[in-house]
Amino acid sequence: MQKNHKLEIGYKLSEDQRKGSRFFVDCLQNRQNGFLEAVCGAGKTEMLFQGFLESLNRGKLICFAIPRKQIVIQIEARLKSVYPDSIVKGIHGDSKDDEGAHIVVSTIQQLISYYHEFDVLVVDEVDAFPLEGNRMYHRFIKKAMKPDGILFLMSATKVDSIHEYLQEFNMAECVIYRKFHNIPQDIPICRHVPGLYRKFNNGIIPNTVLQTLRKWVLEGSKVFIFVPTIRLAEMVFESIHKTLFYSEKMTSLTYEKKEILKRFETEETKILISTSVLERGVTFSKLNVMVLFSNHRIYSKEMLIQIAGRVGRKLDSPRGEIIFLSENISKEMIEAISAINHNNLLAGFLE
Repeated sequence: MQKNHKLEIGYKLSEDQRKGSRFFVDCLQNRQNGFLEAVCGAGKTEMLFQGFLESLNRGKLICFAIPRKQIVIQIEARLKSVYPDSIVKGIHGDSKDDEGAHIVVSTIQQLISYYHEFDVLVVDEVDAFPLEGNRMYHRFIKKAMKPDGILFLMSATKVDSIHEYLQEFNMAECVIYRKFHNIPQDIPICRHVPGLYRKFNNGIIPNTVLQTLRKWVLEGSKVFIFVPTIRLAEMVFESIHKTLFYSEKMTSLTYEKKEILKRFETEETKILISTSVLERGVTFSKLNVMVLFSNHRIYSKEMLIQIAGRVGRKLDSPRGEIIFLSENISKEMIEAISAINHNNLLAGFLE
């Protein structure tokens, strides 16, 4: 007997979200693979809801694949809340039970366990590590789909590897240039800080950094400080925590990620120093972002765009500040700022 699934979201989609939703539904109905490029904060997950519902009620098995475990856990909880009568299961390194699932939310790595399994396979954050440019993981994606399955990719940036998918899978394309609240993306500013590394290495917080952090905290903002490596995270944290004791750090080696994020959400922690583990998939109100050593080779244009996209993701705080701090201005920093400005132009916010 066919199960009757239902969708409960309790709010209306924006005009652009409805556009993305129609595109996804059209791809499913027309048996057409698709690529949705949507700026950070556009609300891509909501654009999937109607298409998922229609697929579920046709008895289709769905997989939502994402590169990182922490985001799998978040998406699993979110889908469970909007599909109350459906079985949604998250698959990652610590969870392998998919029995009876109508929707599987999986890390890319765990797709190795599936062979011609899914009728609909959505891959979010195609531009993210470790998926971007990794041919082995691309093979996992192809293997997990049924031969007649639909592949739907989503990303905020159109990296080179996506072009291969567009050609191989003959993908339709849709671009969304606005955040869900229809307010322009905030533009990062660059600040040249001579001796940035030397000062932190000596346990000194540069005046530019300290004054900005104090100003933001006094204004009631939460603060992300991004750094490129674990070693630099340790070094920056040691300097900042001595003066601003309401700070914490998070890296890939951190075990209590959930607890740290909870303290940050409740504002027990005001400043969170992080490597790229918080580059994607997290949303907080009243957030400002600082990127230290932003000219580091790890920071591609796409990564800087994603980091900048952490701000202004809530309706009650749709704007935020982003500052890139470095001893030299990199080409990637300039390109990231230019790309965000260009999206605002295409969205009709600039002339």
